[in-house]
Amino acid sequence: MARLLLILLALAAPARAEMLHMMEASPTPRSVMQGAAQEFFVRFDGPVDHQASRLIVTRGDLVIRTLRPRLGASPNTLYAVAGGLPAGDYVLRWVVAPRAGGVPSMGGLDFTIR
Repeated sequence: MARLLLILLALAAPARAEMLHMMEASPTPRSVMQGAAQEFFVRFDGPVDHQASRLIVTRGDLVIRTLRPRLGASPNTLYAVAGGLPAGDYVLRWVVAPRAGGVPSMGGLDFTIR
């Protein structure tokens, strides 16, 4: 009887939704970047699913680039390179999926290219 009760409690318990939280990013918020190749990374507090995650560069309401994170990056880091972004104000947005499943999380930071 006790075993049946444990099984029923396990089935009735809601699944724990794991969300990742950003720990560090480059560029840093409101930073100014220069040069022809812009490198981006966002580090999280747990392993990411690189294939299911995206980095997106926007300007206003326009999507300028959708970047696929490099699969060989650290397990908790989305990393990508974008080249040739013209001078202006941008937002780096991310959609990151936890490797172990769970709830995707989103975020963003402003940056400028001179």
